[in-house]
Amino acid sequence: MASRRVPAVAVVFASQLISAAIALGLALVRREPFPAGSDLALAAGAGVATSLALVAFYHGLATARVGVVAPVAAVLGAGIPVVAGVAFIGPPGALQLAGMALGLVAVGLVSRTPGADGAGRPTGFAIAVVAGIGFGSFFLLLGLLEGEAVFFPLLIARLVAAATIALAGRAGGVHPVPPRSILPLAGLVGALDMAGMAGYVLATQVGRLDEAAVLSSMYPVVTIVLAALVFHERIGRVQALGIVISMTAIALIGAG
Repeated sequence: MASRRVPAVAVVFASQLISAAIALGLALVRREPFPAGSDLALAAGAGVATSLALVAFYHGLATARVGVVAPVAAVLGAGIPVVAGVAFIGPPGALQLAGMALGLVAVGLVSRTPGADGAGRPTGFAIAVVAGIGFGSFFLLLGLLEGEAVFFPLLIARLVAAATIALAGRAGGVHPVPPRSILPLAGLVGALDMAGMAGYVLATQVGRLDEAAVLSSMYPVVTIVLAALVFHERIGRVQALGIVISMTAIALIGAG
């Protein structure tokens, strides 16, 4: 909603800073140890990965075919941690494996935008691959954290991401600081973002990386439902099928 009023770079920049502030407060309340060594590097790398992914993703949406960019980036973003999880941990049970496979299909379906293929635009496949690798690397790097801290690593990731996005915005001639009028919405975005990422990190600490990544990547389902409720946007048949498949995938992963 906020990104419909001002440039997406400004909204993302503000939400990253607000998310970082929330992470700092929660880390201090929990008295978490500050990450060092490999965890510090992983958190910083996750920040770089997500910032590059967001820049590539929004550039792709603006200049290429949305119907190509969104699903390719989404499936790659979920697929990379799945491949890594199977390689590092071993294959999951049959039900979980079926659930993850269906989850990847659902992510691709719900990410498609009806009627937005952008006739005359380049397909944007290459930029979608860059965005997908960035998102997937973000999930993977956070999933490889070895310490028990949750919010300090996210604080580092968000600060690095905010700095990278600000530099990218400046390089592109976009002022990264948003007007005060959208700060409440940006704050809500930042709070929800931190809740989601904290849930993901906690999930990787108690469960499998690949399962957590697939489940976390189903966020477009919520986006589509909210768009239908708030903006009265129509849910396409392909997206509706993706929502049904995603529910099936969640049930299978949970049953396993």
